[in-house]
Amino acid sequence: MHEELKMQEKVSKALEENRKSMAQLRTAEWELGFIDGVREEKSRARAEVKVMKSKEVPSGLVSALKVMRNSIVYSCRDWSVLSSDAWLYGMIVGWDAESLIDIAVKFRWSAAQISTLRSHRESVRQVENIG
Repeated sequence: MHEELKMQEKVSKALEENRKSMAQLRTAEWELGFIDGVREEKSRARAEVKVMKSKEVPSGLVSALKVMRNSIVYSCRDWSVLSSDAWLYGMIVGWDAESLIDIAVKFRWSAAQISTLRSHRESVRQVENIG
């Protein structure tokens, strides 16, 4: 019985190490694949901010975004189950870097899709900050 517990511990440790290695690999692949995309997004977002600052943002838009954000944040829904839900959450609330990697892998989002999502999120953030 004692040897069986030792074996289970070894298997558990090996599985945990494998999980960590896979997460590190996904992180590295993601970082390598999106460095250029991030630079482009930031440049595009800066340009969009200049345009937005030169225009007046409708007061109702900022309010509507706040309502949408609160509806999502305070919902009991798991926003990572469906690709469309994960996309909305990513645009309105934003995924942290590690979660975004996991979501992108889960739904097989391409580098272009992730770049688009990040760009949309940055646009939403800019509107929130202007209002």
